[in-house]
Amino acid sequence: MMRPTAAIINCDMAINAGLNPTSDPIFREDASSKAYVNIIAAQTKHKNDKALKEIVKIYHTKEVTNFIKKQYKGAGVPVVKPISYLKDYKQN
Repeated sequence: MMRPTAAIINCDMAINAGLNPTSDPIFREDASSKAYVNIIAAQTKHKNDKALKEIVKIYHTKEVTNFIKKQYKGAGVPVVKPISYLKDYKQN
């Protein structure tokens, strides 16, 4: 008896394998998942650093948002929200 083969992989691996991460998977997490949100973080004493604020400003531009959408073929979801967005996140 032949058994089906399946794998759980990140979208960048799917893209590198020539798959479309939005149309090829048999299951996909929805965009509301907060488990893999990237965070730009710094030590509290550096939170007002001008260079860091500029990085955040650039990261939140439409140009970067469009790059993420194109690069990850819709599987990467740009999140342009303050850290308070994660205050209700609970890790299982």
